[in-house]
Amino acid sequence: MNQLVDRVGHLEASAITIGEEVSEMKLVTDDVRRWKLRHRWLGVTGIAARALGISQAEAIRRIIFGITGQGW
Repeated sequence: MNQLVDRVGHLEASAITIGEEVSEMKLVTDDVRRWKLRHRWLGVTGIAARALGISQAEAIRRIIFGITGQGW
């Protein structure tokens, strides 16, 4: 019985450790997801800027101006 209790205790400790590691990985995964979205947004902005014949910086400035109603 003592061996069984020890084995179950070991399994519980392993499960807790794995849960903590997964929680830490989630932070990294969320950060990577945010960077990917930023990359896509900048890519779309660049394509739209080229279609309008303006620079990407000018396109971003116009988007910010449109959202906030204020220029730089």
